[in-house]
Amino acid sequence: MEAGPEGLQAGAIARELDVAPNKLSGHMNILVSSGLVSVARDGRHMIYRAEFENVSELLSVLVENCCRGRPEVCGSLSNISVVKC
Repeated sequence: MEAGPEGLQAGAIARELDVAPNKLSGHMNILVSSGLVSVARDGRHMIYRAEFENVSELLSVLVENCCRGRPEVCGSLSNISVVKC
């Protein structure tokens, strides 16, 4: 998300998160198949980009459904409105 629409190389993500590249690959594949992240090849590098609209939609649904009937579960999240990207 912080990298913006340019995305970030897999190696940089692994270093930032202090995760082994092979473990990161599995996690990123899950995010790609869920539509929250996209991936593109740039030479030998894989560039991952957040799919902002899908992430925003997921956050909206989570906040809406989490708090319905039990606002104490979400705490201050019930006061947050998710901005559509």
